[in-house]
Amino acid sequence: MSILFIVPPVSKPSEPLLGVPRLIGHLRRRRVSCSAWDANVEGLLYLLSLPLPTREKRARKCLDWRDRHLEGLRAQRTYQNVDRYRRTVKDLSHLLGLAGELHQSRIRFSDFQHARWQPLRSSDLLQAADHPEANPFFSLFSQRLPQLLESSRPAWVGISITYLSQALSSFAILGFLKRTFPELKVVLGGGLITSWMKRPSWKNPFSNHVDLLVSGPGEEVLDDLFSVQKETSSASPESTSLPDYSDFPWNLYLSPGRVLPYNTSFGCHWNRCAFCPEKAEGRVYKPSPPLRVAEELQELRAFYQPSLIHLTDNAIPPSTLRKLAEISPGPPWYGFVRCQEQLTDPAFARQLKESGCCMLKLGVESGDPAVLKNMKKGFTPKRSSRVLRTLSEAGIATYVYLLFGTPWEDEESALRTLSFVEENHESVTFINPSLFRMPRFETTSSSGETTNDLSLYQDFNHEKGWDRRRVRHFLDRSFKKSPRVARILRRTPLQFTSNHAPFLVLHRAISSACRH
Repeated sequence: MSILFIVPPVSKPSEPLLGVPRLIGHLRRRRVSCSAWDANVEGLLYLLSLPLPTREKRARKCLDWRDRHLEGLRAQRTYQNVDRYRRTVKDLSHLLGLAGELHQSRIRFSDFQHARWQPLRSSDLLQAADHPEANPFFSLFSQRLPQLLESSRPAWVGISITYLSQALSSFAILGFLKRTFPELKVVLGGGLITSWMKRPSWKNPFSNHVDLLVSGPGEEVLDDLFSVQKETSSASPESTSLPDYSDFPWNLYLSPGRVLPYNTSFGCHWNRCAFCPEKAEGRVYKPSPPLRVAEELQELRAFYQPSLIHLTDNAIPPSTLRKLAEISPGPPWYGFVRCQEQLTDPAFARQLKESGCCMLKLGVESGDPAVLKNMKKGFTPKRSSRVLRTLSEAGIATYVYLLFGTPWEDEESALRTLSFVEENHESVTFINPSLFRMPRFETTSSSGETTNDLSLYQDFNHEKGWDRRRVRHFLDRSFKKSPRVARILRRTPLQFTSNHAPFLVLHRAISSACRH
């Protein structure tokens, strides 16, 4: 008995997603037959290869440059100039948009929306399953899946749904499989499925279409499914298997070299922030021992020869960060960290840089001390400034995440965040300003239930009147109009965001310390 894993469209096609390689590594070490198909990268490239309407001048020009742009995103030279990079992404994104219009869809490298169906409605997902031919990727998966199933003859197909942008295509694939190969069993898992199943009000609306839903890490469920002997998997499943990328098409990803995702922990070592889904869903924090992390990274480096390592942790644990500073994983690496005190130490920051750290992502969130205190972030704007300055002086780029519209913020607080960014603009390499959304797990006053039965968020009445409309107006009219903020936003990668940001630093399109 074997299983075929599918990574569905749409997510950023810059690298493999980590979930399926983790499961394949786990099963193959237990001698279970399995294989994988990255339908995401193949699907996006398929859409870009289609003959498209060329009535407009821009479409004809983009088509003329299509092949050069695709190769450009795989070449270092494109990342040596921000304007060249932006033009490449914009032109290819325009072509994806045209391809989507042919199927009543809006498609980008990081998003997929259908004109009629919403991925937050279970009824719409079932409609997508009942009418797979309406999906823009149907022509591809209706040809490729019979070939893959003929060669591997699996009893099960596993579809990993990490992002909401993958949901509609996942159910279209599911519907095609159930219609064409009714004997196949289908299991759905991944981050989005886990979040849905962790909702207190969860009731499975897919029982007539899906044979098995998996919440959380899938290793133990797969062990039971394939009757793996307990003595072969006695250790915790998250920490015993290296990810296996051998089924993934490295030459197709749109990055200048192999990007190897790897996680050193599951969950979050802080796990105290207000509105945190990790805490609300009861996810248990499980770090790998730092020495094991070092050994596994060395093994992965030797086998795959990556150009960049992407540490996908919610936040790299401080002890692991110390180990990474002591031993270089080999190629450059980056990941997400908290604004912790150890990052204010110039000697430690230099050590990180010498170990290959090229960029760190930081959830700064706000420049207002009261907002951060109510969010239970565990740091202040003063520490955030010290962290940013220390990393910048060490030559490490920073990708700063900001969150506007939280229940404790008002316009005055938002202006403090704007001042914070302006004062620290020399130490902020990239920036991501986003709007707060109220998770459904929280017991807060709601302005009414949404018709989207799978939504993870709810509407709420802001006590200070700082609603989403006013926040958007502030971001568009004040925050983004600041000359210093605008310069940071202009060099922040379009659509691929933090996945491509390290390459702009490594290939010197911008300096990690942006003093001009």
